[in-house]
Amino acid sequence: MVDEAHRTQEGDLGRKMRNALPNAFLFGHTGTPINKRDRNTFWAFGADEDEQGYMSRYSFQDSIRDKATLPLHFEAVDVKFHINKEP
Repeated sequence: MVDEAHRTQEGDLGRKMRNALPNAFLFGHTGTPINKRDRNTFWAFGADEDEQGYMSRYSFQDSIRDKATLPLHFEAVDVKFHINKEP
């Protein structure tokens, strides 16, 4: 079981772990899954029967619903700049 799987398992550490435990089922937690040609969290931890490579998804909205996270409210502020080009 690996936390922050997208950070630790894509490089040398991940290869060594898989070589040492060739028959292991690897279970990875991450809030930032990566799906690139050279780094792919879904390939490393997803099972063929899991749609889109996820075993489970827990979204920001799920967390707000469960009251584990407060809703985020923000207002963009229009910033006006004046650049004096003479100096």
